[in-house]
Amino acid sequence: MNLLMSTKRTSLLALTLVLAALVCPAEGLVYYEQREVAQPPTPALQAESHQVVVNLQGGWEMRAGDRAAPQSAFLPGCFEHEKKPLIFRRTFNLADSLKSLHFQLHLPEISYTCDVRINGRLTASLTGFHLGFVCDLAPDQLRFGAANEIELRIGGRLTPRTTFPVRRQIPQARDYVGCFGGVYLRGVPSWSIEDARLASSLAMDSTSEKPVVLVRVAQYGPINVPADNTGGQPSVLILAALHDSSDQIIASGQSDVLKHGRENDYRAVVSLPAIRAVPWSPARPYCYRLTATLMVGADTLHQFSRIVGFKTVEIRDDKLYLNGTPLGIRGMDYVPDHPLGRRAVSSERLRQDLTMIRDLGMNVVRVPFDPPPPGLLEAADTLGLLVLAETAIGMIPSPVLESAEYRALVSQAVIHEIETLRDHPSLLAWGVGSQLDWNEGSTREFSQWIREVVKQSDDHPCYVETHDASVAAGSADFVLQTWDSEPAPSNPVWNHVPVIFSGVQQSALLPCDGDPASSGLVNQTEFLIRSLRAIEGYPDADGFLIHALFDYYGCSPLVTQPTADDPSLYAFGLMDWNRHERLVYAKLRDLVQTGQVSLPVPIRSSAAPPLAFPIMGLAALFVLSIELRRNNVFRQNLKRTFLHPHGFSSDLRNRRFLHTSQPFFLWLLESVVLGLLLGSVLYSLRGNPALDYYLAHFVPFREVKTWIIHLIWDPVRLLGYSTALMAALILLKVVLIRLVSALFGNRVDIRQAWNYVIWSLAALLFLLPVAVVFYRALQIPTVSRAAVALLIAGILWVGVRFMNALWTGFATTRFKVYLILFGTMALLFIALLAVLENQLGTITYLDYYHSVFLSGH
Repeated sequence: MNLLMSTKRTSLLALTLVLAALVCPAEGLVYYEQREVAQPPTPALQAESHQVVVNLQGGWEMRAGDRAAPQSAFLPGCFEHEKKPLIFRRTFNLADSLKSLHFQLHLPEISYTCDVRINGRLTASLTGFHLGFVCDLAPDQLRFGAANEIELRIGGRLTPRTTFPVRRQIPQARDYVGCFGGVYLRGVPSWSIEDARLASSLAMDSTSEKPVVLVRVAQYGPINVPADNTGGQPSVLILAALHDSSDQIIASGQSDVLKHGRENDYRAVVSLPAIRAVPWSPARPYCYRLTATLMVGADTLHQFSRIVGFKTVEIRDDKLYLNGTPLGIRGMDYVPDHPLGRRAVSSERLRQDLTMIRDLGMNVVRVPFDPPPPGLLEAADTLGLLVLAETAIGMIPSPVLESAEYRALVSQAVIHEIETLRDHPSLLAWGVGSQLDWNEGSTREFSQWIREVVKQSDDHPCYVETHDASVAAGSADFVLQTWDSEPAPSNPVWNHVPVIFSGVQQSALLPCDGDPASSGLVNQTEFLIRSLRAIEGYPDADGFLIHALFDYYGCSPLVTQPTADDPSLYAFGLMDWNRHERLVYAKLRDLVQTGQVSLPVPIRSSAAPPLAFPIMGLAALFVLSIELRRNNVFRQNLKRTFLHPHGFSSDLRNRRFLHTSQPFFLWLLESVVLGLLLGSVLYSLRGNPALDYYLAHFVPFREVKTWIIHLIWDPVRLLGYSTALMAALILLKVVLIRLVSALFGNRVDIRQAWNYVIWSLAALLFLLPVAVVFYRALQIPTVSRAAVALLIAGILWVGVRFMNALWTGFATTRFKVYLILFGTMALLFIALLAVLENQLGTITYLDYYHSVFLSGH
């Protein structure tokens, strides 16, 4: 079994390296604009009479590099991976009357790197994955009463080891780059409130506990206000108030007097009177408004407000509890990827999409792969959807997680995300690891470390996602276990932590006979409804997450979606990319509304095997038999190369006459045999996720991989290109032998090298009958191993014959031939692996993939 697995790995590696050798064209810039009205997604940017907010949404000048021609663009917006950062420029004006204010630049959501320049001066260099940033602007950076110029240099190049997150892997969503939440300037007084939040939630059954408000005040300069009646400076303090849904104040309090002259931030604590709060829940998303007012004497200097809610989330008796009541998770994965603006989704579109999820009877939403947009939680707060917040710690190999430098990146990003999102009442838990290699002790140690990092900043639970909940025990407060339709019903970890089934999905574009799209829709519906009913049968399961509401664009095209016009568009949604309902959506809605639904009968594929493989193989056999009967010299040469290989190779070395047409004919036949074998392997692996992963790793260009996918699913074209590729590789082998001969005393010319290669490869003709039926043999489990073993034996025999031919042709010892050739190949292979590991992390990532996905963990 281990030998077979190793053979499969080596075969996949060799296949993908061969396919990656194709010419890879550069993909052009594609920019997506979001022109709908952008609502500020953070509390600090809300309209308030004591501050000024300048919205820079609109037209910008965009360049794809310093020397590129300018073109018009709109922000917010996003673009796909570019080697060079995009440069955005525009001008803005500030009135003279605003000189007394302190200005900040707010980027509510940006990815991945951004250098900000204002009036030619570098203001900030930001790095983050779908995170927001705020940077203070020095007074002399801005021009009042005159035009200002702002430049954003946005890049998104992710690497296998040094960026968080790492370069995307299948089947993750596309990593769009850009400014998704707009650009804002915020002008505030010399003292301003930067944040106000509740210190903790309330107990729902008690009136004895008092809400505590934490307020952060920034001091940018002295307060210029008149003296009070006593001639001294007026008192500065914070008034905090809690407003109910009708905006009536139900509790208020004030802080101690703030001292003048402090540097940096001032953190004040305000205790409110005890209240009996209405708990926030999906059934009743009751929200309060928290206001904090900075008072200078009797005057209001600044005010800050945000939406808050009270809830408790507990884990008791291996169950999730919300407000003291058991919580059954009915969740939906939602990838923010809209036809209008792609990843730059407007707040109104987010609300519309989340309303659809709520109307399907769901109570939880998760953005897989990425941190959720701030606007999503704003909508979830009022719609009544709990949010599982991912932190982008997913599909990262253990050696990367071990690095102290990398952990510093992770810690910085996670803490930033927590500080941004933790105060939303809709937040349920933090994701601290998805599809990591839990077999590695370093991964489990990392999970414990990041869990502690989260707990130091917030008290919400943590969860991880894995194929097997038992291997991640102790790494989180609860576990998402990937649904594969046949989970272990007696998993022992279920007795220790809550387990929720995630990734309940099936593509709507699975290939079937007749109408592939219709067949896929029926099978998708049958699979989902049957899976949900099966999950209900597990009494220890705490719920499910369906993947996903809509189709979305992935980081790499999928080989397993051949009927899609664009294999990069992952057809896992209950609705398609254009928000049209599929059959599965209607059936799920019926199930939610009535509790009953009729299951469609699944359509099974019974497609006949392609005829291209046996026809081409039989044609090659027929042509070979005709030539053997017709050409006696060719028949005798073939007999000599097998029965008397040493003498035949000596004739080749001494340049004895051979018809030019004979090796040419053999070259064509050998190319056909190898093309049949390669085409059979690729076609049989067209539904194998491992081939998808290998291709995505070695072929980062989507256009090229899309071409390869269409090629693999077309047997005729596949055989044509495979045969041409094998013919070219044989010619390359001839050239290499000519060059390697320089290492020996007896050099060979190109014609001798041609004859050595072609006649030694003649042993491939014995594999021609195998090649005729090789594809069908690979489809039969009882026969496939024997067919693979026969193929390996044949290739080894060809290799031995080839080495013996060179031993004779180079007129040297067999040991020297083997030593130099194997040594050269080993050095080239090691050098290639070193380059691939340095550039792509090949060894690290392929080992991770086989450990996590092929072992089931």
